[in-house]
Amino acid sequence: MTKFTITQDQIERLQKFSEYIGKLNFLSINDKKLFYLSGNKKLEIFAYGEEGSAGSVQGEIILDLFDEIIDKSTTSNFNITLDDFLIAANKIKDKEILFNLTNDSLTVTGPNTKSKFTRKLFSHKDQAEVTEIRDFIETQLKLPEFSNASKIDIDITNIKENLAHLASLTKVYNMGKLIEISETNLKFADNFGIVSQTLTAKPTTNTVHLHRDLTGLFKHINIITLSSDKKFWFFDLKGLGIRILLVAPTESWMYPSDSEVDSFSPKNTLIKLEINARKFYQVLSDFDSMFNTDWEYSQVTMKTPVDFDVLKELELNWIGTLSEVNTFLPVTILERTDINSNFDFIVPTKALKEIRPFFEKDENSVIYLEYSSIPVGQSHGGGVKLYNNEIEVIIPKMTL
Repeated sequence: MTKFTITQDQIERLQKFSEYIGKLNFLSINDKKLFYLSGNKKLEIFAYGEEGSAGSVQGEIILDLFDEIIDKSTTSNFNITLDDFLIAANKIKDKEILFNLTNDSLTVTGPNTKSKFTRKLFSHKDQAEVTEIRDFIETQLKLPEFSNASKIDIDITNIKENLAHLASLTKVYNMGKLIEISETNLKFADNFGIVSQTLTAKPTTNTVHLHRDLTGLFKHINIITLSSDKKFWFFDLKGLGIRILLVAPTESWMYPSDSEVDSFSPKNTLIKLEINARKFYQVLSDFDSMFNTDWEYSQVTMKTPVDFDVLKELELNWIGTLSEVNTFLPVTILERTDINSNFDFIVPTKALKEIRPFFEKDENSVIYLEYSSIPVGQSHGGGVKLYNNEIEVIIPKMTL
């Protein structure tokens, strides 16, 4: 029987490892994890999928053992799920947790605990498999593709938060899963519309496309590495001693060309307004809880009334099965070359709420809104543009 002792602070590190691996549940990863006693008071834990395939991942963490007694007749590796290991370990409230390992079970107890908790183990791996899993990340990092890898600095002002907001936005319609990071912009496009945020600092010298769900790893990292063949993503969570190497699932990057964006944007015949951002979102909140909570309101009609030039306000309206809301949004008219009055269009307010942090910085923040009554399908008539000096959003102009 092999015995080893782990302190509570190391178990807390393993709990973090389990949480991060859980954030990667959109990738291919085995339920069972490889635990390996290297014989130098180290317990190495590996979470892994089908190595090198699209959507695969390997993560590793090395725990410092408080003590160990190695029995050479006992296997040095064992397979158990992280949940099973941690549930048993968390039953022990002592400062140190004692583990007794046999070839088919793992028993957990404590120096001051009479209770014992035993887990049956899965089949062991042969030494060749263990070596391959242990060496996988280091082997990949030595490839030429990593000597010329792209480095993405996500420690610059607000970029982690901004990427997280855009990732949430992608889930509203769930049509696009990639966010573009370049020297100057973050970009995204799907059924909601076209989003481009201007960066004040340069995160990378190359253009890369980040899968939205990888933003869940960002809390403890500042640099992301992408191999030059754009296959492998590497995350080094140095503060926790966790390393993760993965192959993101294949997704299509779709973003309109500059000429397409230009033709989609309102132009020439238009209405240009300035709106207080805080007031804008306060008015949108008038629709909260008034409609079915499963469906909510996903869109609201924005109306340009006949006496718009006098009233200087937009009317917002939505009619549900059992409820109706009419509310008003004060605006400043900056330009009006579109003389068509009583013009209505629909705005996807649920999605707009996801990018509220880009627009509402403080009570004086403003949103510029441009639109036109030119019919959809004609040049410069298909979109509604909301923007400030940081972000530009162009959404399809849907009419009733």
